[in-house]
Amino acid sequence: MSVITVLTIAVVLSVLGIFFWVISNLDHLRTAVGKEVAIIVFLNENYEPKQIEQLIHEIHAIPGVSQVTYLPKDKALAEFIQDPEVRREIALLGFNPLPDTLEVRTQSAFSKEKLEDISERILQMPIVDSVDYGQEWIDRLSQFLKVIRFFGLIIGCVIIGATLFIISNTIRLTIHNRKDEIEVMKLVGATDWLVRGPFVLEGLVQGLLGALVALTILYGIYNLTLVQIGAVAFLTYPFIFGLVFGGMLLGCLGAIISLRRYLRV
Repeated sequence: MSVITVLTIAVVLSVLGIFFWVISNLDHLRTAVGKEVAIIVFLNENYEPKQIEQLIHEIHAIPGVSQVTYLPKDKALAEFIQDPEVRREIALLGFNPLPDTLEVRTQSAFSKEKLEDISERILQMPIVDSVDYGQEWIDRLSQFLKVIRFFGLIIGCVIIGATLFIISNTIRLTIHNRKDEIEVMKLVGATDWLVRGPFVLEGLVQGLLGALVALTILYGIYNLTLVQIGAVAFLTYPFIFGLVFGGMLLGCLGAIISLRRYLRV
């Protein structure tokens, strides 16, 4: 059994696992942030109390909205002036520059499209001056995730292709040492799959061992990250099973590809 093949599969699966792990945790971060994202609605200066009640009722009626909280500018000012520097600046102004606001929260986790839709609908309502939900920050996070996924896909395909090449050539060296045995088996009537069997089984075992080594590496990286950063999740069970299956598949394909030449007798 080739140690090089096992280590090659382990390195490849480790790299792919790291990409998936990073993307998965960024998605978790986006979901967690989404639960805290609120749409802040800034109101016009002049309105009647009944208009506020009507506005809150209309916003509550929008699908996806779970909570609407009214924050008068006096209460907002009381929170701001707890900072001594802000208190001095407000004192110099001589008036409260803050507008009355509404804080709108959604039922589900962050969805950029949903927030945009809700914000647009609120913006069209009476006595609403403007809305804000951190559009620029959300756009940057979404764009960053798209870029990571795109490059992860490209790098993954290149790495898998290179791995198949390395594995097939490594196994080919083993097969070359037994080519006379293979030729004799073919001449006495052995089927292709009877010849392939031991090599494919060996490739499968090598792939399994490579996957287990990769999972050990990934778990070590996870623990180091957990100590340094905290609040990170490990790979999901479906991905772990997929990683093991992928390693076994790589080993089998490498064996099958490298055998093609020697089965032409």
